[in-house]
Amino acid sequence: MLRMQQHFIDTPVLSTLLTNDQRASSPAFGFCAIGYFLVLLTFLGSGLTTQADAGQIAVDHFLTGNPANTANGEYSVTQLRRSEVNGAGQDPTIPGFTDPWTGNVTSGSLAVAQWTAESAPTGSTVGYQQGGRARFGGSSAVNALQRRVQRELSSYAPSNTYYMSLITQIATGDLAGADGFVGAGFTNSDPSVTQQDANIVGGSALRGVLIGAASSDGSVTDFVVRHVGSTGFVQNDVLESNIDNIIPTLTILKLEFNDDPGNPNGNSKLTVWQNPTDFSSESAASASVTPVVLRTFALGTNADMTHLTLTGLNYSKAASFDEPTLGTSWASVIPEPGTAVLIASVLLFSGMTRKRRMTIG
Repeated sequence: MLRMQQHFIDTPVLSTLLTNDQRASSPAFGFCAIGYFLVLLTFLGSGLTTQADAGQIAVDHFLTGNPANTANGEYSVTQLRRSEVNGAGQDPTIPGFTDPWTGNVTSGSLAVAQWTAESAPTGSTVGYQQGGRARFGGSSAVNALQRRVQRELSSYAPSNTYYMSLITQIATGDLAGADGFVGAGFTNSDPSVTQQDANIVGGSALRGVLIGAASSDGSVTDFVVRHVGSTGFVQNDVLESNIDNIIPTLTILKLEFNDDPGNPNGNSKLTVWQNPTDFSSESAASASVTPVVLRTFALGTNADMTHLTLTGLNYSKAASFDEPTLGTSWASVIPEPGTAVLIASVLLFSGMTRKRRMTIG
């Protein structure tokens, strides 16, 4: 948030406003400037946070710095977890998370070297992004070795309804020659340094969900949600088939725990919105895009999700993930609608100021 504020303060309009004594002395200009600053202060006070932080459990904007200010939640532009055996992970102070990043490096493996913090966001089509991104470099290993990193969630009050949101950018054309997957989400993945996390590979022990891309033939890449589904085992359910290369995607997911306890296809329900054009509310999102509804065994209890997990399994291409957010309400995982209004108001005052300068000479 602070980095976004600093960037905004450094805009050319405000720089001109602060440095041109002749214009600043104009009464008309001063009136507009006061309005400009009132809106600006309101904008900064909003903090570019979500609508209801009380419902938000965790979000990572992947802020970066050189050097990184870890107390301000910043990462160094390097691996999330070091590639040495038992190497230390990055540990920026971010509400909702505790302890450093861990991963599955063993025997000198460079597995987690595939996961880095980057200074650029995932793309410009989703305009509320802050900071940078987490990037998977790609790996064509076919021995089921995960490139897996995770960070533990702080204690939170369990709920029977969870919401998640995630921005992704996937390079397609996986060439690993085996079933591949790359994704991010909130799960119970193993925080140890074991080479494999059986929960992610298969079986029925995975809790939570992962959102990302899957490919089995190198020619078609599908956008999927990975979870313990109606089969009772880990499966990829397609949200969007044959996706385009590196197109940023916003995914919002709702997980309703135990809404139908006796359902043999899943005791819980997943509802997923892919690239909604209006996400001001849940109903607005559903009106803008038809959500995908799935049955799931994603949770055994409502407190099963323990980590933010990033994993690459036999996926050879690069992928980026940004703004992973977990909360208990729709409002807690989407941007504040008022932000756009505030920005527009600031630009309006700026335009009024320029017009007034032209009028009064």
